[in-house]
Amino acid sequence: MVSMFSLEGKNAAVVGGASGIGEAVAIAFAEHGASVLCLDFDITGALDTAATITDMGGEADAGQLNILEGKLLLPLFSRSIKKRVSDIVSAHLV
Repeated sequence: MVSMFSLEGKNAAVVGGASGIGEAVAIAFAEHGASVLCLDFDITGALDTAATITDMGGEADAGQLNILEGKLLLPLFSRSIKKRVSDIVSAHLV
């Protein structure tokens, strides 16, 4: 029986996934079975979050995202969509 909170087979893109709430959300999604794409301007932090997820047995990737540079958003999301369509998008922006 699938848990009510299971995210098995789901793909999540977490904007702001390098630290704080975004990092916690990315890890929580992974703990519940989602494959996570961590997006943040801080690529080092996003890579660290993805590494934390893979170290605990989950599936994760990271990408750099600057929401102020709209022209950079389309290629990033186009790449993500080609790789896998996101079922969940979580954005934690200040």
